[in-house]
This record gives sequence, structure tokens and C-alpha cells, in this order.
Amino acid sequence: MKSNIKMRLLSKVFQPLITIPKNAKIKSTEVTCKSQKLLLECGLIRPTSSGLFAILPLAQRAMDKLEAHIRRHIEAAGAQRISLPSLTAGSLWDKSGRLQEMGPELMKATDRHGKQYVLAPTHEEAITDLLADVGPLSYKQLPLILYQISSKFRDEHRPKHGLLRARQFTMMDAYSHHATEDCVKNTYERMSRAYRDIFEGLGLKVYQGT
Repeated sequence: MKSNIKMRLLSKVFQPLITIPKNAKIKSTEVTCKSQKLLLECGLIRPTSSGLFAILPLAQRAMDKLEAHIRRHIEAAGAQRISLPSLTAGSLWDKSGRLQEMGPELMKATDRHGKQYVLAPTHEEAITDLLADVGPLSYKQLPLILYQISSKFRDEHRPKHGLLRARQFTMMDAYSHHATEDCVKNTYERMSRAYRDIFEGLGLKVYQGT
């Protein structure tokens, strides 16, 4: 009885399969690696335009589980989750010098008032501006580790490798703040252990440089 119920539920899963013949000639702009081919064939992702993909139900379920796994270890190391806007003021990027440094890889937008924004590929500028705005931190709050798991953007000249080098991607980024050099070193070791635990929990080998 339970098996029949599972089969009925499975039949309702939105999973549009694609069959790509083994020896088929495929344009390099469509499929650039084996992992992307498998994701497409299994109905896990669907391209919407160059370097942009719809994440379909089974892939989203896997990503949700992966995110929960990452959150568990990162928060055990003392990190606190936040959510920063995808749009960051262009003036912040100009102030840090990265508006010119990163050049065409940055996706930019201008609002109706002529103010420039960046669709952030990372959030160092935004997190620094946030902490500067809230004022001095108490030594009791340090080390302060803030992290987020969110969509990031970059204007790839030639998107490739499926989800690995796309124009929109999901990234976990963490930012820590300290009072002393010893505090920095201790936090680094703690976060390194957290990352090792994340990868080992996924059955992946960890190689750490010296």
C-alpha cells in the first residue's frame, strides 16, 4: 500500500527528462560538461538563457538538504545568519575600488533617479557598510561571524560548466570581525574545522594546504 502511494506521488513530480543521444553533436554554448548533461537529462535543471537555469523540484530538494547541512556546521562554529540585499550601492563598490577592478563581470543597474547599483557577486562592501552604520561593537560580541546563503551574480563572458560557472549562482559567504590577532587565528581554525566537517559529512576528501 505504501509503495503504491509513493509511486503515485512520484508520478506527480515535475521532472521533464531530456534524452541526449550519446554521439549527438551539441553546440558548445548549450552543454559544456558531463555534469551539466546529466542534470539536464535527469530533469534536475532547465536552461532559461545563457548561463541562467531554473532549478527544478528534485534539485531544489537536494539543495535544501545541502543548505541545512552547511548551516548546521557553520552555526555550530558560532556564525549567525543574515540576509543582505542582492542590489548593493555602486558608490560602495567605487569606494573600495572594485567597481573598476572587476569591470565587465559586475552586473549593474540604474534606478529611475539615476543611482547605480551592483548585483552583488559577493558582499564585503555591504557587510562593512552595515557594521560601520551600527557603531562600535562591544568586546563581548567578538569574534562576530556573520554569514548568508544567497543568490550571487556575475556577467560571465562565456558561461560554462553548467551551474559551476553561471551568471546566477548560490553561495555561502561568511564574514568575521575581531579585536586581536589571536582572535583571528582562533576563528580561522574554528571555521576550518567547520568546513572539514561539512565536506567529510558529504563523503568528500579534504586537502588542506600548508
